[in-house]
Amino acid sequence: MELYGEPIPLALPRHAVSPRQVARAAEIWRLFQVAAVEDSTRQGWGPKRMFAAKAAFIVANQCVVHLREASYGERLWARTWVRDFRRNMITRREVRVMGEDGPVALATQQWVYVDASQKPARAPQALVDDFPIFETSTPPQRVPALTRAAGVAGAEAESHDVLEIWQTWMDPIGHLNHPFYVDLCEEAVARKVASAGLAPEAVQPVAEQVRFRRPVMRGERVHVRTRLLGRTDDGAAVLRHVLDDGADTVYAEAHTVRRLIDGGDLAALWVPTS
Repeated sequence: MELYGEPIPLALPRHAVSPRQVARAAEIWRLFQVAAVEDSTRQGWGPKRMFAAKAAFIVANQCVVHLREASYGERLWARTWVRDFRRNMITRREVRVMGEDGPVALATQQWVYVDASQKPARAPQALVDDFPIFETSTPPQRVPALTRAAGVAGAEAESHDVLEIWQTWMDPIGHLNHPFYVDLCEEAVARKVASAGLAPEAVQPVAEQVRFRRPVMRGERVHVRTRLLGRTDDGAAVLRHVLDDGADTVYAEAHTVRRLIDGGDLAALWVPTS
């Protein structure tokens, strides 16, 4: 595994773990965010300087592959580096979360520089020059391919959940922070699992990718439409989620790959029985 950058210590807070005492998927996303912000700070562009410049980076796309689950109390750290910076506007960053028992998760993030209006803009050359570029030969992370195996016929069934965004969930730039989108997808899956009489914490993350379209603001209601696409070669469910306002505004599109820890068929919950 190619690794660049200096190690960044991480800590998994107590509230970040499920009843199985392992990190939820969105909490791993928050560790990735901590690592990216810490690395940016080390390059001289921490949150205070970015705020003073009335500018920021926002995530446009992120793909995460989970190699194993992280346990509460495990010593964790990250390595992260910038793989490219295009037109002084779009940059891709690689992040690796490691632990005492080996690698935990890998991520490729695509960040977009925005100005005070929160619209894409060209970053100052001085900022771009402060971030070293590592042209890694490792390809960007991707969600595992699905296999439309026997028994997936009828997988067009869709579940539909409506979730309200709390007033107090806003991030420093005034909208829903990107790991929350994974929380919304996870809640939709958890509701489906619970409706089948299973424990939601029995769902294990394999991978996910989210493409962000429009910020979610306080008080909005997000419709999460979840559809089964199929299964991977090892039987994990591949799900597609569209997060919208119930009409024409799409907030994000996501793919999650999930399995049940007991080896049960998670995908079957979305297959019509009639």
